[in-house]
Amino acid sequence: MLFVGLLLVFVLDYTRPDQFFPFIIQLKLYSLIPLSVFAASLIVESRNPNGDILGSQQGKLFIALLLLATVSMMFSINKDQSWLIWKALLGYMFLFFMVAKLCDDVNKIKWLFVVIIGVHVWLIFQNPALLTDPNQRTYVRNVTFLGDGNDFSLSVAIALPMCLYLFQSSRSFLGKLIWVMAAIVLLGAVMGTQSRGAALAIIAIVFYLWTLSQKKGVGVVMIVGGLLVVMAVASETYITRMQTLTTYQEDGSAMGRITAWKGGIQMANDRPLTGMGPGTFSIAFGSRYAPPGWPPLTAHSVYFLTLGELGYPGLLLLLWLLWTLFRDNQRTIKAIPLDGDPVKLEYRRLMVAVTGSLIAFAVAGGFLSVLYYPHLYVIAGIIFAARRVYLLDCPKTGENAVEAVPVSPREARRSRASSGRATRRKRHTSS
Repeated sequence: MLFVGLLLVFVLDYTRPDQFFPFIIQLKLYSLIPLSVFAASLIVESRNPNGDILGSQQGKLFIALLLLATVSMMFSINKDQSWLIWKALLGYMFLFFMVAKLCDDVNKIKWLFVVIIGVHVWLIFQNPALLTDPNQRTYVRNVTFLGDGNDFSLSVAIALPMCLYLFQSSRSFLGKLIWVMAAIVLLGAVMGTQSRGAALAIIAIVFYLWTLSQKKGVGVVMIVGGLLVVMAVASETYITRMQTLTTYQEDGSAMGRITAWKGGIQMANDRPLTGMGPGTFSIAFGSRYAPPGWPPLTAHSVYFLTLGELGYPGLLLLLWLLWTLFRDNQRTIKAIPLDGDPVKLEYRRLMVAVTGSLIAFAVAGGFLSVLYYPHLYVIAGIIFAARRVYLLDCPKTGENAVEAVPVSPREARRSRASSGRATRRKRHTSS
């Protein structure tokens, strides 16, 4: 039941359905439901205990990031704004904990994927111009952090590898068809927003999947075929916009980003240890670092946003976090042979998918200010949960061993007992 509450948190946060249900705002459910689920998750039993989540490397890095944001807020150039952003950051730390705690088996992770994909498809159908008017850049109405087309496309790019995993794990033709159609809709929406960052993220995902493929020649043929299909169905406006990736010096939007990035470096150089304070990049840029006649700009990059607002320690923590998430998943993926146990192969596909989502965030996030969005915290929670459940369900042995996330003695005993019962049932069935 509590896991259903977590899914409801995602539906509310991503779709903001108060236009259909005004009582959501009147009853303050946007705050009440997440806080209630978080409070309950602190005391509910799970295969992923509190201490193991907070004691993991990702948990420690998030705590360090929150502490740094707290110190930075004390020296902020606008303490009121920093306080608002600090509260949002704390909420996303709670979200990381809830995902890591409540997704304690692979089926729950699958359901979370279903909901994440579903809310994006729902928003696309609420904004049909994303698909029907390809010559016009379309924005998403009636949502918060997904309203801008670039922000929405980044979120869609994160969801696409989840579609791939659900397609691979589905055993029915209808199930596979559903996830193929969902992926087509999501890709169409990315083209509708004309987001260059999301396009680069999808290219990075495809390249990552190709590096893992055993049939790289076939992969090249499929990639070329996919590009030809995109070229055939893409609007002239979309193709023209993608071409600006190679002529960015002539594109005002790209040059504005570069100017903002330079401002972020200047902010960090002026305040190397604390930055300007959470949520103050636009304020600092407009008042101190903008060229004459320029309006206030946001960082347009999670890396330069973190650098300008939290200083060099903040950027180091972010890069360290991204690296550890990628490294740990890759270790698990490489430890599972492709001709091995089908159960382990299922987990391998899951790890590959969530690594693809991480890559999408890391690449597209290079062009968007998404530190205070839920994506990073959700991905980190899923990665922790997936690796831990894998290590509980498939204990490491021999040359296929991987570095484990923390597992408490009680959980280890419970896992061994569960494995023993499964073995006895199998023997009984065989006899």
